[in-house]
Amino acid sequence: MILSWMITPGDGFAAVIRFLFIAGTLRNESLTNSGRMRIYINNKPAETAATTLDGLAQEMNLPGRGVAMALGTQMVQRALWAETALKEGDSVIIIKAACGG
Repeated sequence: MILSWMITPGDGFAAVIRFLFIAGTLRNESLTNSGRMRIYINNKPAETAATTLDGLAQEMNLPGRGVAMALGTQMVQRALWAETALKEGDSVIIIKAACGG
């Protein structure tokens, strides 16, 4: 959808802000309608259809052992992943155990 907005000399800055807000709202609605949300995984932008940490782990095919997840700055126990909801803009840190030297 293309938005057009005519700004007259009296409209000024408020009209520009209103236009940007409307455009941002439409962009967010289309993202929500697609069933995917934007989050950050290990500080990199990503999109997911998962609504919980458990769903994210399944979507990413993470192994059943040797993986830890943090939501924001809080580590989340694996037993709580299924009930830990994700929301737009969340930051998830995934740590995988590695062997070797």
